[in-house]
Amino acid sequence: MRCAAKHKTRGRGSWGAMLVLSALLFISAAELCADSVLDGVIVVNGDFQRWDGDKPADWTIPTGVTVARNDRNEISLSNNSNERQYVNQSYPGVQLALQAGDMLWWSAEIMATEKSSVTLEIWVRYENESIGKREIAVPVPADGKWASVRCVLPIEEIPVKHVWFLIGLKTPGSACVVRRVEGRVLPAFE
Repeated sequence: MRCAAKHKTRGRGSWGAMLVLSALLFISAAELCADSVLDGVIVVNGDFQRWDGDKPADWTIPTGVTVARNDRNEISLSNNSNERQYVNQSYPGVQLALQAGDMLWWSAEIMATEKSSVTLEIWVRYENESIGKREIAVPVPADGKWASVRCVLPIEEIPVKHVWFLIGLKTPGSACVVRRVEGRVLPAFE
């Protein structure tokens, strides 16, 4: 009986070791094949945890926009100019390795104040100037409540010259509070 029990234990150990080895090989293969753009979020510092002085790191903040943060790392944005303003991140098309049929996906947990004109926008500029710039703008409800806002824009052709992910403060006095944003490339095959 001891031999049988010992054999069973050894069998389970071998099976467990094979499972662990298989999992490690799968993870290693996934890491080798992972495309950091297509498999992950491309908009960086989407939780606004990192700051560069008085502005969130990696974000373009126009001169006419006031930025403040609270202890929960939510940021408030306010347009104090007489023009439209866009808080954004932008990427050269080459960096994103986009293919026709890919989808640009952009979302935010955002709250706009009453009588505010705030939008979530994606802009794409194509190398082919005849197709020009394509964009989508989704309004943020101006009810003073948190909303999950999303927009999706397909890539119509390649090559792409430039891509922007933007929070638009469309009118003087426009204001919002943002707690999280996320921008992705969803490959055409998904």
